[in-house]
Amino acid sequence: MPVKPCVSAFIQAGGKSQRMGQNKALLNLAGRKLIEYPIKSLSSITPYVSIITNTPELYSDLKVTSYPDLRLDCGPLGGIYSALHYSTTDYILTLACDMPLVSSKLLLFLIEQGNNYQVCVPMDKDKQLQPLCALYHKSCQENILALLDQKKFAPKNLFSLVKTKIVFFKDFIDLPGAEHFFTNINTPTDFDLVSHYLS
Repeated sequence: MPVKPCVSAFIQAGGKSQRMGQNKALLNLAGRKLIEYPIKSLSSITPYVSIITNTPELYSDLKVTSYPDLRLDCGPLGGIYSALHYSTTDYILTLACDMPLVSSKLLLFLIEQGNNYQVCVPMDKDKQLQPLCALYHKSCQENILALLDQKKFAPKNLFSLVKTKIVFFKDFIDLPGAEHFFTNINTPTDFDLVSHYLS
């Protein structure tokens, strides 16, 4: 088995939560804040867990370091760029704040699969890539910056420019809860569905 790279983890909490109507990262989901779920999953893998946010005061009670976006209004790719900039390790895991069902077992699997790649990104059961539950290497920064300058803010634009490993759903389907890993909370309906799943 390849040696696991030393990894930092960054939770992306810079979205505007427009469809939810309030900051979804702070929603109470089954007794804890939504953002506490990715913190827990990532903390079992690395001691270096941080949040990318422009409102750090909202998360001061969590005892997790917060960093601001380096480029405002640049979408998910801007958040990934910021995380890579602040990272003190070669690799980062990045995870959206609204994906409470991602397990540490999946994250460890991405680390193992991503060794010697610049990006390791999973594909869900609907064949959609999940760039906000992925592994990135610091060497991606130059390419990301070029994309941001071109106002190409979708992370998928990066994948053809760097050495990318796509992990297909069939490769991790046997992990417990795999079908629900990428369920994210964008609307009150999503919230109700995830609440029911966790109850």
